[in-house]
Amino acid sequence: MTNASSSGRGFGYWLNIFANLAVVGGIVFLGIEVRQNTQMMRAQTRNEISQSIIGFLDLEREPGMREALQRQWQGGVEGDQYYLRNYANTMLRLWENIYYQYESGLFEDAEFQAEIVVWDRATRQPFVMDYWNSARDEYSETFRGVIDSLIALH
Repeated sequence: MTNASSSGRGFGYWLNIFANLAVVGGIVFLGIEVRQNTQMMRAQTRNEISQSIIGFLDLEREPGMREALQRQWQGGVEGDQYYLRNYANTMLRLWENIYYQYESGLFEDAEFQAEIVVWDRATRQPFVMDYWNSARDEYSETFRGVIDSLIALH
């Protein structure tokens, strides 16, 4: 009876070890899956932002917009305000999306820092500043802080 009892404990012991190894293996597998999913989400986010940038650049090709931007860079014309405000709003909403993707960990630091360089350059344009000053309350407080800190450096 002692032998049977020992065998039973031995079997239970090995079953417990096997179950624990299966749990550890499952956790490792889950970790790999989460990592792959995060990489996929980053790639998808980067692709979507690239598509948004391409769409934004297409806006510059629209006849009225193109002329308004050209006149703005040559001193500006009062009648171009509709186009310029639309352009600035679209640009800032794209930036806001990039900022939130970055804050969510789906946009890399190096990519975000490169965007900041572009943002700094663009916020020096008078029509962008005019729009920002009139519409800044329409953006979240944290995003306003980022743009306001760039403007403060000018």
